[in-house]
Amino acid sequence: MAKFKVDTEKVAEYVSQLTELRGTYSVCNKKPVSDAAQGKTYKEVEEISEKMESAKEAFLELIDRTIEFLDVSKASFDASDQAEAASVTKK
Repeated sequence: MAKFKVDTEKVAEYVSQLTELRGTYSVCNKKPVSDAAQGKTYKEVEEISEKMESAKEAFLELIDRTIEFLDVSKASFDASDQAEAASVTKK
């Protein structure tokens, strides 16, 4: 079985960065604010803002799932490391 090294401190750092990015990105709300001009251009801007909102929600879900994956992976790596350390005997 192939083995690889995982820097769990780096994983925790990336999770922290992703959490910060999520917080920053989740408050971005760009929607048309004026009802003065209800022409074709306004409707197009409104449609674009709705698409951007959908993209934002998808991006936030991607960040959430990435954080969840990294947290689960880190826990698995830590448990594996602990099990391996417990199996080492002193001579």
